[in-house]
Amino acid sequence: MVHSDGDGEEKGELMVERKITGKMFDEVWTTTLKTTAGAFGGKPIIPAAISNMEVKLESNRKTYLNAKYVNPAKNRDIHVNVDTIPDTKILHFVITNGARKHDLSIKYNDVYKFWEQGTFFEIDGTSLGEQ
Repeated sequence: MVHSDGDGEEKGELMVERKITGKMFDEVWTTTLKTTAGAFGGKPIIPAAISNMEVKLESNRKTYLNAKYVNPAKNRDIHVNVDTIPDTKILHFVITNGARKHDLSIKYNDVYKFWEQGTFFEIDGTSLGEQ
């Protein structure tokens, strides 16, 4: 991008990637969005909030989903991991942003049991160190 006021040329890159790895019935789907901006001496046109960031999603579409959002300009280093625990009806979530952490397990019932038991899910774990 060339600045019309003569401050120079601002350069950056945007990378978007979608790929599948693994064998049939054991595939891992990954989507990545990454931006980078080179050093620039003047006032940049491209906002710092989007000039150097990364978003990545990864899942086998059965037992886990991992997400990452890194943006130094916004002080973000967020990781979300969601796993199913085999042979149970439990979802395990771990969400971190730097030192901040949430670690939660959600146990869910079948919809028809909701009418019998009166609860659809139970939550157990810690959020920012508190139970």
